[in-house]
Parts: sequence; C-alpha cells; structure tokens
Amino acid sequence: FYTKGVLGLLWLVQLPVEGHGLRISEPVLTDTVVYVSSDVSRTRRPVSIEYLAGAKLVLSEARWRDDDPMRRSLTARAQQAGVLVDPFVEVEFQSAAMELAASGVADTLVSYLVARSHERANQVSWVSLDPPFEEQFAFVTKVNGVLSPATKQFMVLAHRHIAALQETASTWRQEYAPAREE
Repeated sequence: FYTKGVLGLLWLVQLPVEGHGLRISEPVLTDTVVYVSSDVSRTRRPVSIEYLAGAKLVLSEARWRDDDPMRRSLTARAQQAGVLVDPFVEVEFQSAAMELAASGVADTLVSYLVARSHERANQVSWVSLDPPFEEQFAFVTKVNGVLSPATKQFMVLAHRHIAALQETASTWRQEYAPAREE
C-alpha cells in the first residue's frame, strides 16, 4: 500500500527492492509463503521445489513476473534442483489465486497472512515450503521526501497494526514451519 502525504510518499513493499533514491526501513514484517490447496492430502507435509514443479499452480503477481521476489526465489530454487516451476494460471493478486485454489482450479503459493485471512480460508488448507520461504516487508520513502504530519501518524498506526500481524505470523511459523538448516 502507499499513501501520499503533503510532501512525500510512503510505501510498504516486499524486499528486496532497488534502493536508488529511496529510504528503506528495516523490515517491519516477516511472513512465510505457504502452499495452498483445496485438497488436504496435498498439504500434509511441507512441499519441496520438486513437488511444486509437478503441481498445477496458479501464481500471483503476473505483472511483476521476474521482478517478484517470490518468483525469483522459486526460479533460483528450481534451477538449483534442475526442475522448472511453470504456472498453470497467472493472476495479478494473491486474493484471486486464493479464489482459484478454493475452487479447486489449481493450488497456489501465497503469504500465510493472506491465506489465513481470506474469506474462503475455511475451504483450503496450507503448509509451508521446504525449505521455508520468508517474505520481508519494509516501508519505503523518497530519500529527499518530507513526510507530512498525517503520513507520520499513519506510519505510527501502521506499525501497531503490522506488529499484531507479525505476532500472528511468527506464532504460526514457530509452530508449523520446518526449521531452517543454517
């Protein structure tokens, strides 16, 4: 999301981003990408990149394709494993991908917080990837931008809301995501 203040702009973006002319905050939210299916048998254990290569998938962020951090990570993991992850359907938004997954058209990959809060969350199940893939989000402003008092207050409120979301995401990750190998 973004808000335009009187003298500056504020965005919440998924990292990494090109930082030319931008001030990027420390990450304010870390979420886990989950594999979502209307068939519970496909979400009994964390899924590997090899499994994803054979799955019928709907992927979001069609407009960003190769610039989307999740897709870049999937491509790198697939290349390392010698497989190809080729979506069956591409859509613009994770909410649309969730709709298709809930309808049984194809499985999808979305952020845990999107999966759990979607209006059809009770019609799907989800599991983390193996290894897990975590998305990080940060606030971005223009380097020379001056935030208006209203935008600064919005950031305070947004930080509070994001802190509550982070607690939810962290609790799920600790309970259900497999441990990362360091």
